[in-house]
Amino acid sequence: MKISKTTLPTNTDLQSEFQNIFENLFFKNSVPAFIKVLQLEASKADDIYADLHKIHSQFKTAKEVFVFGVGGSSLGGLTLADVFRASHKVRFFENVDAFDFFSNLYEIKNFEECHFIIISKSGSTLETLAQMNFLIQYLQSKKISFHDKCVVITEEKPSPLLDWAQSQRVPVLAIPLDLGGRFSVLSSVGLYPALFMGIDIYKLREGACAALNLKAEAIEFCSQIASSLQRKEMITVFWSYSEALKKFGLWIQQLWSESLGKEKNLAGQKAPYASTPLPLTGTNDQHSVLQQIMEGQRDKFIVFLRSHKAENFGDSLKNSQFVHQNFLVQKKLGDILKAQYVGTQTALAEKGVPSLTLELTDLDEKNVGQLLVFFQMCVAMLGKYHNINTYDQPGVEFSKKIAVDQLKSESI
Repeated sequence: MKISKTTLPTNTDLQSEFQNIFENLFFKNSVPAFIKVLQLEASKADDIYADLHKIHSQFKTAKEVFVFGVGGSSLGGLTLADVFRASHKVRFFENVDAFDFFSNLYEIKNFEECHFIIISKSGSTLETLAQMNFLIQYLQSKKISFHDKCVVITEEKPSPLLDWAQSQRVPVLAIPLDLGGRFSVLSSVGLYPALFMGIDIYKLREGACAALNLKAEAIEFCSQIASSLQRKEMITVFWSYSEALKKFGLWIQQLWSESLGKEKNLAGQKAPYASTPLPLTGTNDQHSVLQQIMEGQRDKFIVFLRSHKAENFGDSLKNSQFVHQNFLVQKKLGDILKAQYVGTQTALAEKGVPSLTLELTDLDEKNVGQLLVFFQMCVAMLGKYHNINTYDQPGVEFSKKIAVDQLKSESI
């Protein structure tokens, strides 16, 4: 992965500041939990991966695999399923939209050949435990057992979900206590579902560890983002020119929003404003959002992501059915994708909309692992720069309390 293009020069003072942040954050005694997961001693890492494979071996013959989780418990796995074209192998139940939930449930043909993965970091997530309750109720109505077909992924501390799993002798995979859900894709949260997708989790980890070598890229990226905030560009657009990165946009939306959007800094003072992330997909969103970005308010910074695989895969066109498109003969479909990116990036630059472009040489396990950790690193660096707690989400917790109070009341 490399930064291939920036439209504005980098602030050298910011580069120096982020260089210090990089060194202090990732190479001192107290590194973030998502880095500690990668830096485990070989023997401990082998034990964790052996547990994943051992439990996977008990259920690998399942014809259908379903993951129940929301937010950080699902978006990492969804991203992997999207990138590796495995959504037909593993399906995700996230929302408590009743029509969607039961419609999907009714489509399951043979529950005896299913495997259910229940993921909740806290072990008390309202939506996930509610889905589980309704699922068990539905299975009981059909006299089908549940506990022998499922695995629970949660923290190893007392919680309703862990207590239930232990009482039912359901296998449990642990989430490290200090690892936030949105940073957990390379823990059992993402790795266990990945095994059912045919993903090599060792190569995924190898690529993730290699992200620490992207020091120059991380410093440049964070410096460009900090500069954009100084210019009051309060929307950061993550524009992926690859269909395989569509769910990645949703993953980074959560990572960015929950980590950086804080009211108070660590000193209890008003925190700096963080930009709002906007995930887009090219070329689709050239036909939906580009007009507004091109001629609307100058409050946006664009991060383009290009995939060499998307731009070079497949055959060339031998003949065109349309005379006015004869210029496409001997071109690949990816050539159109590349030309559209160039057209969009160049036109925006001429209109004064700044951007940065990240290029991915491939979308294999190593590159995907590196991509995920690269953005986790950058978000952690920006959080340090803003002097905020990158790893909590008090605004989310507040809304959860109101929702529970509403459900407990008699007025609903």
